[in-house]
Amino acid sequence: EHHSVIFDEDGSTGWFPPGAGIVAVTPVLVSTRPDRASGELAILDADILFNGREFRFATDGRAGAFDVQSIAAHEIGHWLGFDHSA
Repeated sequence: EHHSVIFDEDGSTGWFPPGAGIVAVTPVLVSTRPDRASGELAILDADILFNGREFRFATDGRAGAFDVQSIAAHEIGHWLGFDHSA
């Protein structure tokens, strides 16, 4: 399996149309058939994409930039199969 973390700085992934306002996304490809034993669907592929065209990222808390570690931790949750919760 090959999973990627990509900083899309030119919109080439197609996930960040101009003005979308999406900071990062984790597209997940899930199997269409449940596992025979567990009944669960398997994650076949998941990549983490950062919108580097519209947003800046940093690790030092600088103004005007998103904390890349916090955003990555959030997206890794999606990569593992977690959804948003109330």
